[in-house]
Amino acid sequence: STNVASKAAAPTQNMRLMLTVNPMNALRHIEKLKTATITNDLYQGIPCYKISATDDRFGFVVWVNKTNSAVCHQIILQDSNILLETDFEYKKWNGFLVPSHTMIAKPSNGTRVDQEFSGHAY
Repeated sequence: STNVASKAAAPTQNMRLMLTVNPMNALRHIEKLKTATITNDLYQGIPCYKISATDDRFGFVVWVNKTNSAVCHQIILQDSNILLETDFEYKKWNGFLVPSHTMIAKPSNGTRVDQEFSGHAY
């Protein structure tokens, strides 16, 4: 089980949209788009694959750590403006990487949700 402590400085309606951010869904969506590209990049000094694509109005950009295949960062664009931006942090637990902190931001209105994960158990 995972205990989650969330802090938000935003109204409930903004939190609903922001908590739907899921990097696996974004990667599955990117895979289906003809505009998908993969390039080498750095995210905060970490060598990553930058995976990106666009569809009608939205853009998806995901940075995946080359060493451990963990998603470090994700941006969802709407009409070329950042709609949502997410940072992912992990820790080693029983030999596996598990989420330890996620920060989701909506720059257009300054909304930010921080999720701290603790109490990882089988």
